[in-house]
Amino acid sequence: MTESALQWLAGILSERFGLRIYFQMRPDKTLLKIVACEGAISFDRSSGVFQLGCSNLAVGGWNAAEEGWFPATRGVLPTPGLVQSSQRLIERSEEGAHFNYDLPGFICWMLTRSEEIGATDLDSHRRFPASASNAFKNGYLERPIVDEWLGILGQVIEAVWPGVVLKAMRFSMLVSHDVDWPSRYGFQTLPGLARAVLADLIKNRDFQAVFRGPLVHARSKSAIHALDPLNTFDWIMSTSDRHGLKSAFYFICGRTDPRFDSDYEVEHPAIRDLMRRIHQRGH
Repeated sequence: MTESALQWLAGILSERFGLRIYFQMRPDKTLLKIVACEGAISFDRSSGVFQLGCSNLAVGGWNAAEEGWFPATRGVLPTPGLVQSSQRLIERSEEGAHFNYDLPGFICWMLTRSEEIGATDLDSHRRFPASASNAFKNGYLERPIVDEWLGILGQVIEAVWPGVVLKAMRFSMLVSHDVDWPSRYGFQTLPGLARAVLADLIKNRDFQAVFRGPLVHARSKSAIHALDPLNTFDWIMSTSDRHGLKSAFYFICGRTDPRFDSDYEVEHPAIRDLMRRIHQRGH
């Protein structure tokens, strides 16, 4: 854990809790403090396990309710890097409170994806697969584990500094859509158009594709044709509007690999028209 990493984490926690939080490092522990407040929360960092860029950390479990805290979910809270301890995980101290667990180290290790450094078990695209992660191997991949721990930390902050008021968290929903293939026929080359129509005819028994394909292709020069089966943008935005949501559309900007990238350019008039319509509708 470096000073710069702790400054980065202090910024995240300050934003999360609405407090001016900073850290101080000691030889065997890390102190969390609040500007203009006496006392501190300390965290044991004697093990140094989070200095390792690996996915093989042992994982234990902590029953927060047994120590009088209120976890966000039922059951035990995973403790990567700590298998078991005879001590209480959170204890009162002279300074305020002490974690017998390197929580700042774990949060930085998790959020910076340190376990991916030097990994060799990559997928065919040289990406780190979720199946190789410590979270997947130990059953907490689908849990918002950092948020769960911050929920506990917030309770400890309120216990050490009863006068502070934590920022209320308000959540919103943002629906996003990757625009990989905005048109079935509009941006195809003539050989590609023939293959697409033939595929629809054989695989989907869509006999109208014989007429629809060439029509859509010919009339998608300035806007994606309404009959294009992949032109669902207005439906997506109307559905979002009914539910009070804003949709975000992510376009492919730059075609670097013809095997994986889409068949359109963002400068194409039909794509520019689509982007304008999305903007005009407030998405």
